Amino acid sequence: MLIFFFAVGILGGGAAGWAKSGPQVQMITDKDQGRTFTLPVGTKLLVEVRNPADGGYTLVNPVFDGRVLKLLQRRDQLPDPARPRLMGDFGKIIFEMAVIKEGTTDLIIKIARPWEKNQTPQEFLKVRIIAGR
Repeated sequence: MLIFFFAVGILGGGAAGWAKSGPQVQMITDKDQGRTFTLPVGTKLLVEVRNPADGGYTLVNPVFDGRVLKLLQRRDQLPDPARPRLMGDFGKIIFEMAVIKEGTTDLIIKIARPWEKNQTPQEFLKVRIIAGR
């Protein structure tokens, strides 16, 4: 009888472990402007925005609370060469981030033109992240 419960515990726990395939991934795009996301610690964020270079803009590094989120990588993705390229399509920029601690932070991405030194960068994307367990 003890062996039965032991086997069920091992197999049951093992099966539950097999169902998990790693950290949760949350995709955020510029269409999510103004939204709030409640995410568990350990979630991977993929923040994908269009490259604003068509107006001469560059992205300013994202602003967020480094105690809650961590920037892992930035990737510039060119437009898909297999599809017809639209005028002004400079591809996408993808920020890979991780939720590292409980807390709340706004994630803000701004754009600026390098030659407009006296202009405040414009808000391009702002979302709120509520991180919990």
